Amino acid sequence: MKITFQKIILNIAPTIIINFFGIILLNYMFKDYTYILIITYLFLSFYSILPTLILTWNYYLKNQTLILQLDKDKIEISYNNLNHQTISIEEIDFISFVGLKNNFEKYNIRFSTFDNYYYIKIQLLDGSQVILTSLLKQNLREQFYANYPNLNYCYKYTSFPFIK
Repeated sequence: MKITFQKIILNIAPTIIINFFGIILLNYMFKDYTYILIITYLFLSFYSILPTLILTWNYYLKNQTLILQLDKDKIEISYNNLNHQTISIEEIDFISFVGLKNNFEKYNIRFSTFDNYYYIKIQLLDGSQVILTSLLKQNLREQFYANYPNLNYCYKYTSFPFIK
């Protein structure tokens, strides 16, 4: 698994579609009130487009050169096909899923256009960490549960899952 242009587009597509229809609706509702149209569109952009683009860029920078392979007894990570890291499941202390609560709890209502953004923090026994983002694969969490059911998992809920 690696980040591709297609995965990035699929992640930001809901934001683009929602804002496209929002612009059409705003233009219809406020066609005689240009200032209200501009202010409302700027609010819509600030609330949905900007956070999604920030998270997409943040996740891309974190995992842009990473190639991930999940096997039954190990996790293989390659950076630029040069540096290889193999993590056996015995080396893993716990795995944290960091993201919005409504993504992990499967609520039917979505409150933002970046609800599907999350990252996985693999804490190793030696104290080091590996961070994997949802840009690698959207159902990465489910794959971890399927491949490694006996590991310790925890959740950290946050309103904006930005990687520092």
